[in-house]
Amino acid sequence: MPAAAAAAANPPHLTFFYKREEMGVRQALYFSGASLSGTFGGLLATAIGLIKHKPGGWAWIFIIEGILTIFFGLLCFWILPNDIPKLWWATPQEKKLAYARMAPPVSRPTQDPENVDASTTAEKRVAAATDDKLEYNGKFVLREVIRTFTDPLVLLFAASGYAYATLLYSSAFFSPTIIRALGIASTTAEAQLLSVPPTAAAFFVSITAAVLSDKYRWRWISVVCLILLSIAGVGLAYGSKVASQRYGGIILLSCGTYSIPPLGISWMLNNAAGLYKRATAIALFIVFTNGGGILSVWLFYNNEAPRYRRGFLVNLCLNIAALALVTIAELYMLWENRQRKAGKRDYRVTELKQLGWGDAKTREYLGNANKLREVQQIFAASPNFSYELTNKDLDLPEIQGSTRNVAQAKCAAAAQALNGPCITEDTALGFHALGGLPGPYIKDFMKTIGHDGLNKMLDGFEDRTASAICTFAYCAGPGEEVKLFEGKTEGVIVPPRGPTYFGWDPILEIKGTGLTYAEMDPKQKNSLSHRYKALALLQEYLVSLTDKA
Repeated sequence: MPAAAAAAANPPHLTFFYKREEMGVRQALYFSGASLSGTFGGLLATAIGLIKHKPGGWAWIFIIEGILTIFFGLLCFWILPNDIPKLWWATPQEKKLAYARMAPPVSRPTQDPENVDASTTAEKRVAAATDDKLEYNGKFVLREVIRTFTDPLVLLFAASGYAYATLLYSSAFFSPTIIRALGIASTTAEAQLLSVPPTAAAFFVSITAAVLSDKYRWRWISVVCLILLSIAGVGLAYGSKVASQRYGGIILLSCGTYSIPPLGISWMLNNAAGLYKRATAIALFIVFTNGGGILSVWLFYNNEAPRYRRGFLVNLCLNIAALALVTIAELYMLWENRQRKAGKRDYRVTELKQLGWGDAKTREYLGNANKLREVQQIFAASPNFSYELTNKDLDLPEIQGSTRNVAQAKCAAAAQALNGPCITEDTALGFHALGGLPGPYIKDFMKTIGHDGLNKMLDGFEDRTASAICTFAYCAGPGEEVKLFEGKTEGVIVPPRGPTYFGWDPILEIKGTGLTYAEMDPKQKNSLSHRYKALALLQEYLVSLTDKA
């Protein structure tokens, strides 16, 4: 029972520390304990069997392995951190870096989402990361648990896990028969040694598949290849009458069936949003895969040895079914991604609205968080930029005028309020047909009429072109000259496409790309946006100040 709970608890726990594209290798390393235990368990059993005059016989295997399990289990109480703030071996700066690179605070288990507001920025998240008193205070959300059982993707993953895990458990029933048929193991110790190569090979295949899966960020192709490897192994172990070839089949199917679960779990973790839904989904997955172990008990009978026709054929059919199920899951996700690009699946927005947030507050929070993240990502790409950026929430007077006038006045006021250097940013979206309107007032227009209203403003005009303008202002301190840095990108106003939670990004199709800002991945957007162009100028200026110093 404790082992079953640990198997379900550890995978979600890793998501507190690692990003999506880092999850496969970590899960593979964790689950490789199963294949390594088969490798070293066989070696340990062989070594114990060679000890003469020992009381208890094979019971020593359970005693030694049990002591090691209890020892490391107790040790985890002291060495396993709950979350990034509890990384006892990390320095405060390392905790800052670890915390800042992870998801926004609404997805963290150590922060109550109801207390997150628009001013919760990277600076505050970093400060929280170094607070030794930070504890879990997220509220249990029952609807997230219930939602797990209505998610078709979770059910597809669980069903496929049942299908391919049956072979994993079944191998314990037919492998000894095939090993004995080799005729080269005259003793139990020699037979135990022959059980080592399949699990040792499975370890290396599992890590390799996980590395490739993380690198190319495509779980489906890795899982499919491993299922096909399992099917080939089953076919060889069942179809051949040559003992050595059947043993080769065991090695093949072990490489496949031991390597699939960590990728299956990583795949599910990548696609189950919300802490409680994610944890419940993994628990459901473990229940289904363990169910494969129950089925395997009834598939292999001694009177059907050595062919085990029924058991092998059932496992062959189950792996084919698993192949179909994971392919359906992949097609479902491709369809779902198209829905997201169309703006129909704004899950983060839905999550915040379920917490009672209104449209304006949701858009303001997500806009601020994304804006700061963009700036940090763009600056991070420069090896020469050594400034540390933090965010301050200031109540500054509203200035009317052009974008440059607004940016200049705001930056001067901010430097006065902070009594030090500061950077401010203002954006404008100007419709050419309307002489540059809404311009710097685009934020107010968004709040009042939204994406559809902005589109209707151009009804009756043939010219739907627009300019996106970003102006960064820098002031070294109170009374100092304000420096302005402007970037501009041209585009066309279109009906909203892509996620709708980041300002007017979904309605501006950038010239020459065929995509709105909202449809672009962060790397593409950060290489051509108006913000990127303005930041490049600001960055050049700040680096020049460093060089002079």
